[in-house]
Amino acid sequence: MIDDGYEATLRQGLDLELEQARSTAQNRHVTPEAVEARRAGIQARGRTQ
Repeated sequence: MIDDGYEATLRQGLDLELEQARSTAQNRHVTPEAVEARRAGIQARGRTQ
């Protein structure tokens, strides 16, 4: 979705984000465990910066 948006106008990019089927398909891959793992990684990286 991001790659498609780079070559689009703002209006086209916003239309891409509004596509329900596309958003739903991407959101299926997001699990609470994945969110927690990313959060933990960001916090750990923040401590060393």
